Parts: sequence; C-alpha cells; structure tokens
Amino acid sequence: MSTTTLYDITVTYDDAGGAGSTDEEGDGGEVLVLVHGHPFDRSMWRPQIETFAGPERRVIAADLRGYGGSTVIPGKTTLTTFAWDIAALLDRL
Repeated sequence: MSTTTLYDITVTYDDAGGAGSTDEEGDGGEVLVLVHGHPFDRSMWRPQIETFAGPERRVIAADLRGYGGSTVIPGKTTLTTFAWDIAALLDRL
C-alpha cells in the first residue's frame, strides 16, 4: 500500500509488478489499472493483482476519493472527478 497527494486529497493505492525489461516503446511493458465499484475499495482486486502482476505487467489499483484509505470529500463526486483522479495518479506514477 502506498499513498500520494493529488490536488487536495490523499489517494491510497497498490502498485505491483512491472520490474521487467522495457518494450520497444521504452515504457516497461503493460500496465493494468483496476478501478473498484461502489461501495468497495481497492482491496477487492487483491486476487487479480496477485495473478496478473509480474515482470512484464504492472498492476495499479487505487481507492477512489471517499473510499478505503483515500480522503473523504463532503458532497457528491462525479464520475468525471474520479476519472481525473485516476489520470493524475497515473501521471504521478
């Protein structure tokens, strides 16, 4: 488990695998991003992370804002905001 600050929130995430050689594009292979549904958190993906993470594949699963270990923001959060959060996390990583 790791955490990072994006905008005004703290995001908790798991980041496994991806230690293999780089591919022809130089980006280190495949990246699989797993996004949980309501009312779950990133822990729902543990079996998939263990199965799919490896030297040739990096697997990232984050708690969306308001879920798991990520910051709770009062009010409604739109799907667009969740998508921007995931994009920002991927840019950071």
